[in-house]
Amino acid sequence: MEEEGQGIKRRDLLGGFFGLLGLSALSPLEAFAKKALKALYVVYKKQLCLKIKVKTGENYSSIADLYTGSERNTDNLIRFNDRRRLKPDDYLYIPTGLVRNSIRRVLDENKFVIYEISSQGEPGINNLWELIKEFMADKPYNFYEKRAIILTINQDINPIKGIVYDEQKILVPASLVEKDLIEEEPKSPKGIKAPIQVTTPTSKTRQNPFRSSRQDVLENIRPRDKFGARRIRSSGRGRYSVTKHKGLDLVASIGTPLYPVESGTLLYLGKERNRKLWRNGIVAEYRTNSGILVKYIHLSWVNKKIKSGQAIELNAFLGKVGITGNASKDNPHVHIQVIVAGRIVDPFPYVVI
Repeated sequence: MEEEGQGIKRRDLLGGFFGLLGLSALSPLEAFAKKALKALYVVYKKQLCLKIKVKTGENYSSIADLYTGSERNTDNLIRFNDRRRLKPDDYLYIPTGLVRNSIRRVLDENKFVIYEISSQGEPGINNLWELIKEFMADKPYNFYEKRAIILTINQDINPIKGIVYDEQKILVPASLVEKDLIEEEPKSPKGIKAPIQVTTPTSKTRQNPFRSSRQDVLENIRPRDKFGARRIRSSGRGRYSVTKHKGLDLVASIGTPLYPVESGTLLYLGKERNRKLWRNGIVAEYRTNSGILVKYIHLSWVNKKIKSGQAIELNAFLGKVGITGNASKDNPHVHIQVIVAGRIVDPFPYVVI
């Protein structure tokens, strides 16, 4: 029988966290943490225990390995939970004496932030293992301890599949934030001007989106603009947006004209059609004659004289650089996606011509 009292103060159990329960107004972080943590510690069979929700695919052995650090504790868990058969959404109780030290230490520290998964209109971070390996500090815990910690305080994540999704909010101990990746709101290089367009010879079959010199494009590409760049951006009050860049950002002043990198067929011009991808703002999408799919994001304007399905040549004026969607006013740029044979690839060799 689960007991919610037994004279043990929850405020003492979580280093003061549950003292927040009496506050009339909680910050978004406090409210999220309260919801995620409030049921973790209970008294069961007159022992202080960690209360774990069973997920699809879990069993006593996998739970013992994850939360206690060893499958050798399996029999202890089975006996303590009265040899009940486990079903998804059931609860299992782990005496705190068996719980990993790293989990207990994090709960005692009671310092958390929120990671919000962010994508840029293409598949981004979609599993917890990638998030842990690439966006959390190497120390003081190893990968398996970090995995156990995150799954303990985010019990909506299935530990077997480890799936996370766009815009999901994940509670993370402050000690695990990879501080080297945190960046200030990006700003474009000082005095940036529109790339100088050059005349495109009729013999050319490829060009960069600005129809400018290659050097003109290269000089404003920063490390954070490149394909695969890891980004953690603070939005204040313990909240961070985390994303793995799956495109290439080309910085240019607002209003800079954009053209196709190859002749092809226009697919779409206008505000992003998928509401879930609101961050994209206004987009231009086309398929080249060589078969690659190209998408420009954050535009300020598109040329509505060109219709979907229409053939486009190198001199087709598609639109202008802008700051629509989630682009910062201090960082106008065009985010470029390239898909080849159904796979997102680094746009650099295709657009920096």
